[in-house]
Formats: sequence, C-alpha cells, structure tokens
Amino acid sequence: MFGITKMALDVKAKVRREFLVRRNSLAWQQIYESSSIIQDKVINSSEFGAATIVGSYFPINSEVLTQNIIEAALSHKRVGLPKVVGRDIRIYEIVQIAWQNQLRPGKYGIKEPFNCEDISELITLLIVPGTVFDLNGGRLGYGRGYYDRFISHLKHVGIPVFTIGLAFDFQLIEESTLPCTSQDERMDMIITDRRIIKGMKSNS
Repeated sequence: MFGITKMALDVKAKVRREFLVRRNSLAWQQIYESSSIIQDKVINSSEFGAATIVGSYFPINSEVLTQNIIEAALSHKRVGLPKVVGRDIRIYEIVQIAWQNQLRPGKYGIKEPFNCEDISELITLLIVPGTVFDLNGGRLGYGRGYYDRFISHLKHVGIPVFTIGLAFDFQLIEESTLPCTSQDERMDMIITDRRIIKGMKSNS
C-alpha cells in the first residue's frame, strides 16, 4: 500500500510540474482572452444563476482569471474568497464596494480577505483553480490539499456545495485519468475556454 501511495504521489508531482510549466508559458494576452471566455461561461451557467452564496478564488500567476465572475456575483449574490488558516482554507465574505481593497497578501502572497465574516458553511457554489483536470472530474492542485480538505469538510457537515473547476483547455486531459487518491475531491463541473464538462463520477 505504501509503495502504491508513493508511486501515485510521484506521478502526481510529475504531472503537476509539466502542466504548470505549460501554463506559466502562456502570454498574458492569451490568459486574458481565454479567461474572459471561461468567465462568461461560468456567469451564463444555470449553476451560477441558481447560486445564492458563491466562493471563488483570487487568481495568482497564470491561473484562470476570476475578477469578472466575482464582480458579476457581487451585483446580486453574497461572495467569499479563501484565506489560509493553519493547514486549511476558510471562505470570508467580501462586499461590492471597493472589494479589492478588502484583500491583503496572505501566506503564499495570494490576496486574501481581512476583517471579513467567515461564510464557509454557507456557500452553495465553489469556483476552484487547478493545474490539471480529467474528464472524470479529477483535479490536481498545487499539492497542499487545501481545497480537497475544504470540500471534504463541507460534505462531512452536510453542505451541498456545487464545485466548478476552471482551466485552460490544454489542462483537461483525455487520454487517461489522473492518479487521484481517496483524498482528492472530484469536481462537479469543469469549464475551459472550449468546453463544459459535467455529470462526472463522484468519489468512490
């Protein structure tokens, strides 16, 4: 069992590195244009329309941008962004007026809410970043497990949150499934600049 686990971790680390290199090589204009397409798809989705409280992430480096999603949600929904608290993340509410002024660089240099209300157990839709996804909803992040633990916690306490992973289309692999373990939470939907994938298998 230990050997299988270590092998899976080694494969995950290799895949993660390969896709981060590809993503980090994107030109800013390509990130901006593809992100605009992805964000429009999210905003126009029935899942976004039905959500009352949205948790998103604030993008860093070459991640899919989310500012349009956040601003669209703030116009008629409650919105929260993640903050690292110990070994976990919690979602803290931001408000519409000058919302970016409510953020400060956090543990990894990512902008996080400060002096805001914790709404972690209230969110109905969670927008999730990643380095690579598969057609079964599998996701690899950065290897720290923050989102996996957070989603697992919500499930454990009975919060029916719907998860959407955002990716540039090359980050969605088709030839095989990712080497996910029981600790890796699958997405309910994946949105790229070219397609929308949903109805994937749940964690076994």
